[in-house]
Amino acid sequence: MNLLESVNAILPKLGEDKVTSLDEPNSSVGVILPLIKIHRRALLEMGWSFNSIPLKLYKNIVNGEYRVPENVLHFYPDDPNKARLFGRKIIDPTTGDNPASDSPIPGYACVDMEFGDLPENAARYVFYSAACEAFNDTLGAQGELAQWQQNALSAFASLTQAEQRSNNFTERRSYERARILSGVGGNVLMWNGSNYDVI
Repeated sequence: MNLLESVNAILPKLGEDKVTSLDEPNSSVGVILPLIKIHRRALLEMGWSFNSIPLKLYKNIVNGEYRVPENVLHFYPDDPNKARLFGRKIIDPTTGDNPASDSPIPGYACVDMEFGDLPENAARYVFYSAACEAFNDTLGAQGELAQWQQNALSAFASLTQAEQRSNNFTERRSYERARILSGVGGNVLMWNGSNYDVI
């Protein structure tokens, strides 16, 4: 589902003709696009497996600051006792100043994504959420709005199920790998963040 298809799926429900380009002058397109952006960003800020990446931040040699890139919505340092995100820069949580160390700060980032790059379930959820809001704001009709709200909830449920399956698969593979690494003795080793524990 791309952005133009999504907009064109909403326009006829608002009594408008479909457009061939998002740049065409159309007042409803000007309403729909910001709604899609708001719902897309709100979904991505939750942090999903498809928009979470490992990231190392390096100190800027000119101003001495660690700053996150513009496409990063959230940054979670591996050690939150040494670094914390404050606005667009990283601070030492005990002093509120720049971290004293010059070493890179590893962590995970939730990054922004364009609508067309979202997984299908995520795009569908954003589409239906934006459609409900546009439809309600413009026409206020309740019959079709209820169906679109149900479709949005269904898409969100599919998205969270896919996320859970992804997390379970990752955890299961980690467990199987630890069991194989434990050798013939039958002990299972689990990584606790700094070393392996026998369980």
